[in-house]
Amino acid sequence: MEVELGRKVISEGSIVWFWSVASLTFEASGHGTRITFRNETSSPRWLKPLIPLLNASLQRQAQRAVEGAWQSLADTSSDR
Repeated sequence: MEVELGRKVISEGSIVWFWSVASLTFEASGHGTRITFRNETSSPRWLKPLIPLLNASLQRQAQRAVEGAWQSLADTSSDR
């Protein structure tokens, strides 16, 4: 895992025949922060047709995680 505080987090890992590199980058945007998630997956040639499906699934999971983070932040700010 690579962490550059306040800027990015990159993690790498494998599951069976798939190797994945996922990253979160953070950049100032107006009065907040823009968070970008990116995932790149590689595999043996014979599994290449499955990579777009895997990436789409990971993208949906990332979107749910970001939505959950926003909800958590909203709940925390309303408690003040």
